[in-house]
Amino acid sequence: MKRANYVMGSLVSNSFDIKSLPLYRQIALIGGFLLFISLFFPWVRASADMGGGLGSVSGSASGWDGIGTLVGLLAIVLVAWEVIRVLGVSNQVKINPDILTAAIAALVALFGVIQFIRALSQSAPMPGISVGPHVGAFLILIFSIGLGYAAFLAFQAAGGSAALQDLNKAQAASADAAPAPTDNDVPPPAAPEDPNADDQRQAPSGS
Repeated sequence: MKRANYVMGSLVSNSFDIKSLPLYRQIALIGGFLLFISLFFPWVRASADMGGGLGSVSGSASGWDGIGTLVGLLAIVLVAWEVIRVLGVSNQVKINPDILTAAIAALVALFGVIQFIRALSQSAPMPGISVGPHVGAFLILIFSIGLGYAAFLAFQAAGGSAALQDLNKAQAASADAAPAPTDNDVPPPAAPEDPNADDQRQAPSGS
């Protein structure tokens, strides 16, 4: 608890300015948060004409449907990772932090676009009912495109394909490293020699 209060106090005292971050990190932080919020908006809407002058009825569902749950969780991970970077804790991570930002943002963007496509492909459960995307679906699409752009910028900032090659080399080097010796690999200590053994072998046998 004291640690959390210290961190929050440090942020307030330092008056952190998000504009000091690179553009792709600003988009990742703000866009990830807004995408998370957009999942609570109506994602698809279904309406049916009651006929007989009774008008129509309609209902909607939020974006927390199916793969939308995964989108929300990944958006949380993205925002949390960027907050960790702001706090400076990411220095303990051995992987290039921009590579992680690019990877997470790309996953959020990918599944966000899939969620929008799902809104377009929803079919009516019965005749007389129309189903289609609602405002939440279009918000998800907009923020997903923005996060896809942030992923591209983060990938370029990390060094592009050269960063991936360095990552592969680092993983290969760690895999080829010799394992540390275990207790089973250490040979047992040699038994101490008896200093009287030579004298006993050289002593003449009695007749």
